[in-house]
Amino acid sequence: MQDPIIELKSTIKERTFQFETQSKLRVLNMYFENHITCTVKQTFLEWLDEYTDEDGHTTHEGYVIQVDISDVNQSATDELNLLIAEINTVTNKVIIRTDCYGSIEEVLNIDEILSKWKKLRPILFEKHKSKPNANDFLDAFEKQFTEVEEIEAALENKGVYGILFSGIYNRDYGKIYGYTYEYYKTIHNYFNQIDLPLKSTYQISPKEKQTLKSGTRDWGVFSDFETKKYLEIECTNTVINEVEFKRSDFDSTIKTMQDSLKAKVELVLTNQEDYCVDAENGWFINAKQVLKVEVAGVYMNEQQHTLTFLNS
Repeated sequence: MQDPIIELKSTIKERTFQFETQSKLRVLNMYFENHITCTVKQTFLEWLDEYTDEDGHTTHEGYVIQVDISDVNQSATDELNLLIAEINTVTNKVIIRTDCYGSIEEVLNIDEILSKWKKLRPILFEKHKSKPNANDFLDAFEKQFTEVEEIEAALENKGVYGILFSGIYNRDYGKIYGYTYEYYKTIHNYFNQIDLPLKSTYQISPKEKQTLKSGTRDWGVFSDFETKKYLEIECTNTVINEVEFKRSDFDSTIKTMQDSLKAKVELVLTNQEDYCVDAENGWFINAKQVLKVEVAGVYMNEQQHTLTFLNS
């Protein structure tokens, strides 16, 4: 069997998805939960330059993709989640240049995003001026929207961007690892100002599915079957990248929350990732990510993201 190299092809120009997030956060005795749904349109704008790798495979240095988010609904009505929803409107349209693997390399419409924030900022500060917690939260976002690197880091490996730009493209899955590969990624500011660096192993499985094809011929209606080829990518193992993780800072934060410098900090990580793409063109069909980080009795953060194809 030929090694399954996934490429994103321009035979499809755009595709629309339903995106859903379920989040749960517990900090000591405080508990927050939210359920968000939205419509996401992914548009292929252009390929970057071609190059030939050492195995003679010709591919592109990356892609330019536009992501538009609309029809956002959420279940949470607390002050903080409503404020986050307002801030997120600043990035409801993002144009991204990727590397050859499809990971975020650069946000190209930075000026547009900064202009939106500049207009929205005084409105939000005025609206929430009597709410100290909200103002502290807005102050924290100031850095994110004043530095280009912070905007890109805020999108990378989070939410729908963590799926659409998950780095699955142009990997020679079968050549070296027997249909597996390792991938390093960092979720920025996961624990307040502390990043969560991860090292994961992925496995790819080529699949085929018989689907019913209907139509008409001169002599009447007919039903026939066609074979659709898919590629399923599953995360089989994830660990914290201890080389990059600021373990001592995290432990100090948890101990401070517990008000006990002698407390034992045991961090438990659970990660699930499943992606299904069309083998012919590389576009997503569906995907699911579940990440849970917990310190028993003190901290729990669980995020579940689901992407479902609607139409193209």
